[in-house]
Amino acid sequence: MRTAEFRAWLRQQPYSRKSIANQCSQVERIRHCYGDLDEHFAADRLEAILGNLKYSADDQRACRPNPTRLKINGNVYNTLVTYRASIHLYRRFREAAEAKQTAAPAGTRAQMPSRAPRA
Repeated sequence: MRTAEFRAWLRQQPYSRKSIANQCSQVERIRHCYGDLDEHFAADRLEAILGNLKYSADDQRACRPNPTRLKINGNVYNTLVTYRASIHLYRRFREAAEAKQTAAPAGTRAQMPSRAPRA
């Protein structure tokens, strides 16, 4: 997993230091339970992990158990929402890096692009 590069990419985004630390911690926790996220990205762009992290408000109302490998103490629904958001961010990071590598001239290493401001 590209932890240092992910952290650097997050710093280029409009996130606070605390948010960056939280995102990195959550992605690392997911990696610990599911394995190398870069391998998952290469295999299916993280879709299998995202599918495993699905837990709906209906699931919560029905008191369904946590469907993931993650140990969660507390509100399963809210926790999995934040973990899915972290995986989506990691996927955006990898897609940005992939796009930049594709656009870079041969023999050069591309810089990670920053996120465009929201309107």
